Amino acid sequence: GVMIESNQKIQRINALLQNALSVQAKYHMLLEVAETLSSELDTESLIRVIIEKARRLLDCDRCTLFMVDQEKQVLWSRVSHGTDTLRIPISQGIAGHVATTGESVNIRDAYSDPRFNQDVDRAT
Repeated sequence: GVMIESNQKIQRINALLQNALSVQAKYHMLLEVAETLSSELDTESLIRVIIEKARRLLDCDRCTLFMVDQEKQVLWSRVSHGTDTLRIPISQGIAGHVATTGESVNIRDAYSDPRFNQDVDRAT
């Protein structure tokens, strides 16, 4: 009884420590982005650093920043990992939804979302 209870407490403490280290690492990445913002003068380099830090912070395999061209009503990728510039209609996909509504979304399984544009996924 006492030994099992002690083991469970140790496991809970270990899990809390791991979580704290993960949070600390994320704060460290955010600090690195802030430092880059204050020191980087080249906009393209700055965007690349921010996108890479965001990708690592969110533990993603890819990350793309879409810019809005209101005149042409398209989204175009400013930074995309391993792909050429993508252009998609502003009315399509999850990115189009975010661009037109201003709503932030966090989708765990994009394939299950009806707004998901599989053509863009295949291109990346």
